[in-house]
Amino acid sequence: MNTRLRLGGATALLVALLLVGCQRNPNAPASVNGKVTYNGGPVTGGSVSFHFKDGVRFDAPIRGDGTYVAIDIPAGDATVTVETESINPANKKTDYNSPPGAGMKAGMYGKGAAPKPSAGGSGKGAKMSPAPDGAGGDSVYMKIPPKYADKEKSGLTVAIKEGKQTSNFELTD
Repeated sequence: MNTRLRLGGATALLVALLLVGCQRNPNAPASVNGKVTYNGGPVTGGSVSFHFKDGVRFDAPIRGDGTYVAIDIPAGDATVTVETESINPANKKTDYNSPPGAGMKAGMYGKGAAPKPSAGGSGKGAKMSPAPDGAGGDSVYMKIPPKYADKEKSGLTVAIKEGKQTSNFELTD
């Protein structure tokens, strides 16, 4: 009789754990794709960032045709920013402290291919959404109003749901 009670208790515990495990996870991975335009034309490079209330940020590169893909990001409300200054050739600085040829070796990532960013780690801070194949090599700098790079001023928000979705962002002057 004592053995039966132990098995019954273990069975009840197992059922309770299964029920808890079946509940929807509010931080389940989502993916968002879309297009960023400025005054009707595609934004041809830079990044889209999703800023969550807990301080975590996810970045996705913008391709030359204005499209972006952000995968493995949490569901929830996010403020969105768009920046293009990271690819502004006027902002590129030469590293005079490194010996000649100390940069990336030619062909290290294949012909003309850039390395793909990682999905990021734990903790707060920016996490780069993995770049889809073909992303990153066709970006061209385009100046957009600086307000879109500021999460307090961008005016862009999105409610990210679990699974796949599309969110386009139309920027204007």
